[in-house]
Amino acid sequence: MGKVLDFSHPPKVGHWSKVKMNNGDRCWISIGKESVIIKKSKLGLFGKKIFEKGPIIDVYAKLTKLDEMFPKKLTPDDMTSFVLKYFTNAALNCSSLDELKIALDKVFK
Repeated sequence: MGKVLDFSHPPKVGHWSKVKMNNGDRCWISIGKESVIIKKSKLGLFGKKIFEKGPIIDVYAKLTKLDEMFPKKLTPDDMTSFVLKYFTNAALNCSSLDELKIALDKVFK
């Protein structure tokens, strides 16, 4: 199982989480006003994008499907942003960034 290293969501500044995958990959999940970006990155500044989807309203429309794909809830209890929670839970349920990318591509084709 992966591990949430850190996260931030409103009312704090930023809307992101850092996850360490089972295989050691570092995953940066960023929720913006226009899109969701997931990178192979420790800090989110650099790194290869593995997923980018927008407009955000289209992302919201498919969150239920993402939630159904990963019924095992692994996110911290104090993570209250539902969109961040769904994407972070998906990352925690996958063993690598490649597996996460495949799963997200199925949901957000």
